[in-house]
Amino acid sequence: MNLGTYNVRTLNSEAALSFMFDEPHNIKIDIVAVCETRRRKDMSVKWSDGSEVMLGAAKNGVGGVDFIVLPSVTSRIISMEIVSHRLAILNLKIEK
Repeated sequence: MNLGTYNVRTLNSEAALSFMFDEPHNIKIDIVAVCETRRRKDMSVKWSDGSEVMLGAAKNGVGGVDFIVLPSVTSRIISMEIVSHRLAILNLKIEK
C-alpha cells in the first residue's frame, strides 16, 4: 500500500478536481491525503472506477483537506472523518 500527500493550493474548479482524481493512478499511489483544497462545501463520493473521495470544506477560504482512496484499498476503510478544515482521519484495516 502506497500513501502520499499533496498540497494542491486549490481544488475549486472542476478541471482541478478531474486532474486530482486521475493523478493517483498515474503515480501508483493508493491513498492520497490532500491539503489546502479551499473547497466551499464538504463532499463524499464514490468514483466510477471504485475510488472513494472525501473532501472537506475550507474555513474562510483557508485550508480544506481530503482523501482519495483507490479501489485496491477501499475494502480496508473502517472510517473517514473530516475533523476540521485542517485535520482529517482515515482508519484502515492493515494486514499483519
